[in-house]
Amino acid sequence: VIACLDAERGAPVADVLALLDPKGTRWTIRRHGRESSFLGQAIFALVMVDGEAEAERVAADLLEEARAGGSLMAMLFGVGLAASVEARRGDLAASEAHLAAALELITDNDMNLMALTTMLNFCLDTVVERRALAETAALVESVELPSPFGETQSGAMLGEVRAAVRFA
Repeated sequence: VIACLDAERGAPVADVLALLDPKGTRWTIRRHGRESSFLGQAIFALVMVDGEAEAERVAADLLEEARAGGSLMAMLFGVGLAASVEARRGDLAASEAHLAAALELITDNDMNLMALTTMLNFCLDTVVERRALAETAALVESVELPSPFGETQSGAMLGEVRAAVRFA
């Protein structure tokens, strides 16, 4: 959580990465016998500071965990992070495939709006540039954000994607 806040405040990348200490750590969604969404804060920090190599390793760990243990949250975090890393590298075709998998997980499992708005924002370039995602762009326009969710950072994240889709 501290790394995420520091990344948001513009702390030096090395400081944020030191807080996360991803090297040598096996990343997992499980803590004390249950799943925790706090790992999402670390993922958000990695994305904000463009920690692509570290993010790629975290995504691989989470996808392995999801496949081994059947964790929906680990799968969602893993494919979503992979989509974001690929988008930042300019591999929009690979990002599109992972984003489609993440959106399917979100919609098929009635996951919350925060998951949806975060995935769309992390893959903004993919949504805007990939013509095969016209249906996703339409989804961006159709999502209704209830109050007060629309006034939160997650609401603003969707607003940024909407603006980019409209501008394209």
